[in-house]
Amino acid sequence: MSRVNFSTKPKIIDQSSELFLPEGLREKISFTDGEIERISMLICYLKSLPPQSKTIIFANTIKVSRRIQFFLSSLDYKCTALHSHMEQKQRLTKL
Repeated sequence: MSRVNFSTKPKIIDQSSELFLPEGLREKISFTDGEIERISMLICYLKSLPPQSKTIIFANTIKVSRRIQFFLSSLDYKCTALHSHMEQKQRLTKL
C-alpha cells in the first residue's frame, strides 16, 4: 500500500446539516410505526405551521407519495407529488 503525499495540508470539511441550512429553513425528521400514525403526525405538524408555509415532504416510494398527496388534497392542502416516473418537464410544471 502506497502513501498519498499532499502538496498542502488537507482540510477537514464538516458537512453537518446544521451548518448548511439556510436561515429560516428547518429540518424535521420523524420516525413512526404504521402509516396511519405517520399521516396523523404529518397532519398535526402541518396544522402547527403558520398559514402560507411551504413544506417539502420526502417519501420512500411513489405509492406513499401519492397516498400523502391524496390525504393532503382531501384536507384542502395545495400539494403535488414529484417522483422518478415523471418526465422532468412534468416535474418542473408542477413546481
